[in-house]
Order: sequence, then structure tokens, then C-alpha cells
Amino acid sequence: MTFDEFQVLAPARQGQALQEGTFLEANYHHGYVIALYAVHGFFVEAYYSHALHEIFQLKPFKSIHELEHYLLDINTRDLL
Repeated sequence: MTFDEFQVLAPARQGQALQEGTFLEANYHHGYVIALYAVHGFFVEAYYSHALHEIFQLKPFKSIHELEHYLLDINTRDLL
């Protein structure tokens, strides 16, 4: 699946497509979780609300610049 194909899917199908991806990282922000997935050469942030017990937004992107805030959490000592 390409980025453009993902973009035109219905929201429910986009959520299903995340299962084809790889979970990479999760951040907690103001009562919700932002989970990062790699899906077929692009990335998707899934915004999950604990209060609603559901994903309320999916944000696909291709730019590695949007990964910068995730990279700050990686301990490079573990990679050596």
C-alpha cells in the first residue's frame, strides 16, 4: 500500500492498515497516547484517547523531519 492509497481509505480501513505496519514508539500527551507506526514506507501517528477508549485521529506522513521528536527518546548507547 502506498501513502496515497492510505490517504484515500475510509478511517476504519486506515485503522485496519495499521495492523500491517510495525509499532515503533508511543508518547503520552495531555491524557492521550500518540502511537507511531511504520506502514509500507511511510509513518502513521495514531492518537488514542483513554477517556473515549478509541483512536480518534490518524496522521500519516512521509517526512523524516516529523520523526525528530521521537529520535530524542532513543538511547544511542543501547545501539552500540
